[in-house]
Amino acid sequence: MDIKLKNGETLDFKPDFKLSLTLNNPMLTEQGSMSLPVVLPESNRRKLGFPDRLDHAYKIKQVFNTVIGAGSYQKPALLRTTSHNKGTIGAFYLNESEMYAKMKDVDLSQAFNIIRPASDFHVAGTFAETLDMVIKYMELVMVDNIKEDFHLFPVATDYYTETVHTGFGDKEYTFYQLLNEQMSGQNRNDNLTDIDLNGEEYYMLAGRNARQYNEGGSLVDVPKGYGITPFLKQSYVLHRIFEYFGYRLEESIFDTDPEFQKMVLVNNTADAIVRGELNYAQLVPSGTIKDYLDSVRTDYGCEFFISPDHKYVEVKFWNDLIKNKKFIPLDSKATGKEIPNLAEPKLLKLTGNRSIEYTDVNFDTQEKFEKNYGQLKYAKDTIYQGRPDYPAGYYLIQSLGDIYERYPYVNDSGNTVRGWRYHSKYLFDSYEEKTDTDYEDKAGKRDYIASVSAFVHYTGTLVGVNIPGEYHRMLFIGNRRHLNTFVKKLHTDENGNQTVADEKEDTVSCPIITAFYRGKTSPAGRPRPVIYGNIMMYDDQGEPLEGGFNLIFGGENGLYNKFWKLYADVIRHSFLQVEIPLKFDIRDILTFRFDNIYLYKGQPLIPEKLEFEIEKDNKIKVISALFRTIRLYLDE
Repeated sequence: MDIKLKNGETLDFKPDFKLSLTLNNPMLTEQGSMSLPVVLPESNRRKLGFPDRLDHAYKIKQVFNTVIGAGSYQKPALLRTTSHNKGTIGAFYLNESEMYAKMKDVDLSQAFNIIRPASDFHVAGTFAETLDMVIKYMELVMVDNIKEDFHLFPVATDYYTETVHTGFGDKEYTFYQLLNEQMSGQNRNDNLTDIDLNGEEYYMLAGRNARQYNEGGSLVDVPKGYGITPFLKQSYVLHRIFEYFGYRLEESIFDTDPEFQKMVLVNNTADAIVRGELNYAQLVPSGTIKDYLDSVRTDYGCEFFISPDHKYVEVKFWNDLIKNKKFIPLDSKATGKEIPNLAEPKLLKLTGNRSIEYTDVNFDTQEKFEKNYGQLKYAKDTIYQGRPDYPAGYYLIQSLGDIYERYPYVNDSGNTVRGWRYHSKYLFDSYEEKTDTDYEDKAGKRDYIASVSAFVHYTGTLVGVNIPGEYHRMLFIGNRRHLNTFVKKLHTDENGNQTVADEKEDTVSCPIITAFYRGKTSPAGRPRPVIYGNIMMYDDQGEPLEGGFNLIFGGENGLYNKFWKLYADVIRHSFLQVEIPLKFDIRDILTFRFDNIYLYKGQPLIPEKLEFEIEKDNKIKVISALFRTIRLYLDE
């Protein structure tokens, strides 16, 4: 056995040296795969850059790329040193551990330090001025004329309430500020539409012009381009993360599934393009790469496996693993009787973040809701107001993404009819209420978001905007953030003079939010389509979309049923730990993978942990091999 550094030099070890390695399945634990601590003789000082000396011009190097070689066994590993007292003490990290060691504590924005100039967004025959060029390009992406790393659709952000004097008396309104807001006939602007690359008219983005907007009695000056921000596609974000660390992410359903192709990471950056360029680091959530990848794992029941040569990464899903029937026989490698360790059954608990307003609910699972209100029914929309077509009860209104009550009332003619009234948001988690069974708790790092019917207050004008309008919903994503501008509020006195009322630097962060780009819709009263997004498997008319799912854990079409149910059944009705005494050679070690299913005495097993030693003469000794059963056992 030898261990070589990246420059080809071989590390020195004592004659009786043994390398003890523990490989762990990344789908079952975060411990990673690594060696026991090793002591490298002092003869390695030069090869490691004299780590015990203080007269360095640069920081002492602690991490080294190595290759562990034992005959045909060649395994890339990361040597991480911890001390240099009478030799160097460290450990070797293998497989996914090496990859995640590189990613440890790295901010997500660091991997997206990509600045695209205005020249990237030029479309022949359109604008020559820098910012106009960028805005036009964003509009063409929005209407799906141009394929990009991102999509755009309107979302609602900050809001305030104000009492408005109308001809029908005083009424309190809630006004929202929008990102990617499209023009409306209510904008009091002569130029509402433009022509796309197919010769069709579309509503322009309101950020085409510098303007003022009203925010709680104060006017806020915003430059051209303000309020326009693209949402990076989830598939692009995943590929970019692994590319940044030198890996190639293989194609998966994140790239090929029609719904995943429409999935984006929503950001709240209000001034993303005002400089006439696009900085991708301003389009990703706050936090670390680990936070984001954890959110993907928890949402979709998957893990990222590194290839044996450490060049590419594959996404593996629990669904595919459990359904895999290509078993690898293990009986011939066993040297004794297996030892089963009885495991207590567990219930899977999946919960999302509810830090954004409107996402709190009285009952956080559909089971709790139905226990109190009866079976939840389904309806496309609420157009049957005042008619008895739907029986009384509670319904998910598919076009709205909200729960409404169908209730009886007496109309003006004295007849008893049924109407609709709003009840609550359809934002369910997924778990059964505890009895005597423990949870396997998977708390999501992604934030739930809800839809609202937004009103916008333009200068001197009150409008009920048809983006979204009563039957066309808009997602609310919380507060905006400003990374390229300061927020400056103006106060207008009784004589019309304006002064700066408030000026402050932004401290808002960006949570992890995902949504679907849904493209064009034609709400009532609008002669041309508008663009929208949602988190539901239905379009704005309440029609189900083929292969769709909801971006919540609970409910009939939530992430639990789509990605987690098979795993939940396994940990509840199987998942016994089995220790099998094995004799492996180099070839067995080379081909052993945690995303394989092994067959032992007719039982399909998923590997959990493999501990083995490599001696100087390349002999392999398996210390321990742990597996989990995945065949469901019947209750008595």
